[in-house]
Amino acid sequence: MTEPVFPQILRYNLPTKDNVALEGDIHSKYWIILPKTDLEQFQPLLEKILASVNLDIGRDICLVTAEGHNGFPLYTLLEEDKSEHIMLVFGLTAIQLGLNLRSDRYKARNLLGQKIIFVGALDEIKGDQQEKKHLWEILKTYVNPAS
Repeated sequence: MTEPVFPQILRYNLPTKDNVALEGDIHSKYWIILPKTDLEQFQPLLEKILASVNLDIGRDICLVTAEGHNGFPLYTLLEEDKSEHIMLVFGLTAIQLGLNLRSDRYKARNLLGQKIIFVGALDEIKGDQQEKKHLWEILKTYVNPAS
């Protein structure tokens, strides 16, 4: 019997739009993107973070949650709404969002006229002063609720 040419074929879970949920207005300037499990576990922390820059989770943002950590194709949401957004991505990478760009933390990237900023997961931010400091700097720079 001969050995198979491809003894092992790797399989990947590709991001799909089926595992994403939106809360709030898709036209909001600010989008928060994170895994649903992180929201369920750390929503009070997220609300406290947003309140520090006078944003309300129910009023000022579009909350985008992904089932598990598989992510979803972000570009499908951007196709639905062409307005300008600042997107803070907590605990997901560009690959998990179906994007071909670097997901360096705490550095703003331009994506189809949008600002996308990858930050640490909420559980990391909760326990790490350095992560909190980096997040605070990003919030001071990019979040202006009056605009």
